[in-house]
Amino acid sequence: MYRSSLGCCGQKSVDITYTALSETLYRIEVFVTTCLSEPSDLQYILITVDDGEEITVPRIDIQDFPAMDVRRSSYRHEHDFSEVGWHTVHAMLANRGSGIVNIPNSIAQTLCVETSFIAGPGEPMNNGIRFSMPPYSIQVVDNTWIHDPGATDADGDSLHFEWVVPNGNSCQPIMGYQFPAATLSASVEPVNGIFTWQSPPFNGAFNLTVRGSEYRDGELIGEVIRDMTLCVTSVGTRMPEGEVIGSLEITPSITEGPIRISGLGPGPQHITVLDPLGRLVFDQWSNAATCSIDLASHPTGTYFVKVKEAAEAIRVGRATKR
Repeated sequence: MYRSSLGCCGQKSVDITYTALSETLYRIEVFVTTCLSEPSDLQYILITVDDGEEITVPRIDIQDFPAMDVRRSSYRHEHDFSEVGWHTVHAMLANRGSGIVNIPNSIAQTLCVETSFIAGPGEPMNNGIRFSMPPYSIQVVDNTWIHDPGATDADGDSLHFEWVVPNGNSCQPIMGYQFPAATLSASVEPVNGIFTWQSPPFNGAFNLTVRGSEYRDGELIGEVIRDMTLCVTSVGTRMPEGEVIGSLEITPSITEGPIRISGLGPGPQHITVLDPLGRLVFDQWSNAATCSIDLASHPTGTYFVKVKEAAEAIRVGRATKR
């Protein structure tokens, strides 16, 4: 079955690419996917070119899909690159949504994507990777979540895809970002960018950022980014479901055994922990502001912690047992 990845409204997904109009003139395009019901609507976005030249780019097109609660906005800028060499373009949105599981304090982070490529007088013309499938196109089969971006290249260049850390404030990599973890496996196919996630550990909004690179005659000539939110619902684990509202404060993040969960309450909190194989190893209600758990007798690996409040709101976190 296929479903929209934007079930967690307030989140955004962004693509950026480029098209050669001449040796020096390139069209930069940015595609932003949001919820149609989300009140934030971007009439303009900001891009920077190379040494920091800032350009305000207007929206040129809107596509709405009410049945999926999806709005797809397009932005376009044409730029002349008069100097030969690598050129980098950043596109920035004001902020990400709240409660993204694998981005600490996600609402305080800018969403920034980039593309870079070789251009200038005398250089061969080049076109960036295009994703024919939108980021909200998700196939779910037997608790395996699959996203095929439909990557194509008009020039027939060799393509390579990999997970990367997303950019945040000042277009720098986000500190504390964690790549999606899974009860079984999670991977991106290097040759086509297909993302496969077997048994996500729990429900919530997760960031997935993939870089697509182009090679011609063995030489890297261009890169594009897809920064997307994948909303996981109804996963096949014993973890309770609900709305993820933020991350937990868990110390230490790497431990020989004991971990401490802080900032709980007020009121009853349902605390559950899954081990690296998705098995429930801790299940307890607490009214205290902190909770200590000892993982010393359990296998090494990443443990997923979820705290559910009486009001059904959920916060999540993780710790690594070594």
